[in-house]
Amino acid sequence: MKQKLSGRALLFAIVVSLLIAIILGAFLMLSASHRFLQTKSFLQGQLIRNADAGIAYLLAQETEIESCISLYGGAQDSVCLFKRSWGIYDYLGARSFHRQDSFSRLYLVGQLPEGCLNAAVYLADRGKPLMLAGKTQLRGAAYLPKAGLKGGRAAGQPFEGGQLLYGEERRSSKFLPRLALDKLRHLDQLLTLPEQQTSLAPKVHCSFEQTPKYILAEELYLQNENLKGALLIRAEKAIYVGKEAQLEEVILQAPNIIFESGFEGSVQAIASDTIIVQANCRLKYPSVLAIYRNQLAEQASFLELDSASILEGIWISQEEYSPSMGRSRHRLAPRSKVRGFVYSNVYLDMQADIDGQLMLRQLSLKTPAAVYENYLINVQVELEKRPEHFLLPDIFKEGSPKKRGIIKCLE
Repeated sequence: MKQKLSGRALLFAIVVSLLIAIILGAFLMLSASHRFLQTKSFLQGQLIRNADAGIAYLLAQETEIESCISLYGGAQDSVCLFKRSWGIYDYLGARSFHRQDSFSRLYLVGQLPEGCLNAAVYLADRGKPLMLAGKTQLRGAAYLPKAGLKGGRAAGQPFEGGQLLYGEERRSSKFLPRLALDKLRHLDQLLTLPEQQTSLAPKVHCSFEQTPKYILAEELYLQNENLKGALLIRAEKAIYVGKEAQLEEVILQAPNIIFESGFEGSVQAIASDTIIVQANCRLKYPSVLAIYRNQLAEQASFLELDSASILEGIWISQEEYSPSMGRSRHRLAPRSKVRGFVYSNVYLDMQADIDGQLMLRQLSLKTPAAVYENYLINVQVELEKRPEHFLLPDIFKEGSPKKRGIIKCLE
């Protein structure tokens, strides 16, 4: 006699079959997802490797570049590359892509200090020695005039710093290493693009992946603005930066630029006449203070880092030989500090401590009683204390081919 399956048994069989089907389906979906993630991970890794290879290629290039290439001849190896100037620095971009996927790298870059660019002091040979007074100490190699290095007395203080030089002494030449500041012309070229002009607002952030933007005015006072990225701020007369302003990576360009006491940020300040950094400011690496004159001028220029202020980056006092050059006297005040590189081809009143390098044409130390030429008094110049992984902007004509490295990531 045949037994019939009860309704419950049939329902149980159906439920078990459904569970088995669901489990098998889940395993199939898991396997497919795993294969998809593996493929996605491989492609993402390939995109990252291709972008990094593109950056390595750009680091070896001497000139600006903008092109898309296939690294290894395949469709999966396509990379769009660019090398552009930003102030006195360069920045690199590499975007690798495959179908709808892409990956980008953006870096600010510089050159490794080598040769005379890797010395504590370089003083051009104008026939006079470098004189030390007070508790001055020089630590690192020094490129000095033929007249050498001597201890002396200034403001009633004899030299009492121990050794004259803690490092190797080498011979300097009559002229400082030449600068290639023609890259600043790209800032003028940017102003020919009206579509890139923007307005000053409480917050302006510009990506380095895009063409830089600019703000243009007759005179500007930055108070509470938050400005970051690929943004050029230019004024026809002056820019005043208040202590509450938040600036990062931007360029300030005007005949006159003044930073209010207490300001802290990262900027490239480029002026033709005057830059004043008042007391208790901090300009973070890789900031730039640059007086740059590429034309003859009658009026003296002035660049000052006041007491208790810190510059982490580059100081440039650059004038063409002109009537104003002999009258321009720039100043690093007592108790100020530069952590980086100082380049000056005008008279420099140097009373700051330097964690890094000095490259000077001539010193002029002013005291209440007298002016002392080629004197350093009560300052510390220590090459080994410069910021770790410090890189120079690629503005020196000597030393080609140059070794380059990455300063920071950009957005």
